[in-house]
Amino acid sequence: MPTDRVVLDTNSLLSSLARRGSAYPVWKGFQEGRYTLCVTTEILEEYEEVIARKTTATVAENVLNTILEIRSTGHLHRFQRHTLRRAEGNTLSQTPRAEAKDLH
Repeated sequence: MPTDRVVLDTNSLLSSLARRGSAYPVWKGFQEGRYTLCVTTEILEEYEEVIARKTTATVAENVLNTILEIRSTGHLHRFQRHTLRRAEGNTLSQTPRAEAKDLH
């Protein structure tokens, strides 16, 4: 797995899909495994919604399937912030953490 990690906002991803566009090397580089595309469930849902709206549902489905099938995709799992209460009323907060995991 590549060591460089990238998070693409939806518009950047959408721009990179056009084969003749100047941003296409971004999409091609991901497909070739030159870097890890890091996503969360929320990011994937936004990709699907926006790509379907600006192109078609079929294009959105194909893009998501490609992202999920490529080995260099890293899925970030977010943990919820929890507040722990002690019996005497003082609170301890845990900081949210993200962990990168390979989808395969």
